[in-house]
Amino acid sequence: MRIASLKYILFTALISLLLSCGADSRTSGSAGVSSDAVYITIAVGEHKNIELPIGQDDAPYAVSTTSSLAILAAGDAKETNSSFVRYAILHAAPAVRPVLRLTGARPGTETIVAQLYGGGSVTAIVTVTGSVSGDLIGGSPVDPSDPDPPGPPDIGDKPIYDPNACVLNGFYIVDDNFQDVEGHFGPDSSAYMRSNIANIAWDSNIRLFYPVVTKPATVSFVDFGQYSFTALNGAVVNFDLQMAQHLFGLAEGKRNFYVYSNDMCVRGQIPTSVFSPPSKSLTWVTSNPAEAG
Repeated sequence: MRIASLKYILFTALISLLLSCGADSRTSGSAGVSSDAVYITIAVGEHKNIELPIGQDDAPYAVSTTSSLAILAAGDAKETNSSFVRYAILHAAPAVRPVLRLTGARPGTETIVAQLYGGGSVTAIVTVTGSVSGDLIGGSPVDPSDPDPPGPPDIGDKPIYDPNACVLNGFYIVDDNFQDVEGHFGPDSSAYMRSNIANIAWDSNIRLFYPVVTKPATVSFVDFGQYSFTALNGAVVNFDLQMAQHLFGLAEGKRNFYVYSNDMCVRGQIPTSVFSPPSKSLTWVTSNPAEAG
């Protein structure tokens, strides 16, 4: 009874904090929206991270929308749904504080308030647009002159021999599946990958292999956008990819990344510099010479 009572008291206190936040004299326009609110525009399926006020790792936040309120612990990756935006509080590279991750669910606008118990708050006005046409690099559309248009490319009729094809030696790995909406970062937080294989008839599991490189003190990411290829079993394998800039322009043997899904390994190219848009060409490869065409 004491634990239940404590949870009730905490929940009531958090609601009171949110209500008092809405009564702040700085508010203008929509009720409960402060003048220093963060305005964000994302597309359906895109996500945006907002670093939250410093607090204990297990400190609870109240996350409020116009239709719901949820108590989430910092570092909790459990996603909670609202009308237009999915949100969660979690740790995400390269942020050193807990972040409020916002993911576009369907077109519309929603106000989301994250209130730290006994601390600060963050208000986000999130506008979700329709699915992005094409791919994004750092939030900007890819140059239409890019010779590699979106869509499943020709990966070849037979696999090409590549000794590095989907092998563990010298590579970090990232595993993801469609059921985990937010995707995953690699063990050194230098690459991010998210499966977009929604068809339940296909295996939605994807494994990314990217080269092991000494990580610098400061890490900057480039959003490569979405990749796609068609596997032998007919599965259309779609995935989102981001990589840190220190992986660009590496020596021979570390210039590629590899993706394994639906019993196929494909090879992609890591850009030579931050000024080079990522190629969307993927090549079917194998590390077994006997399987090569």
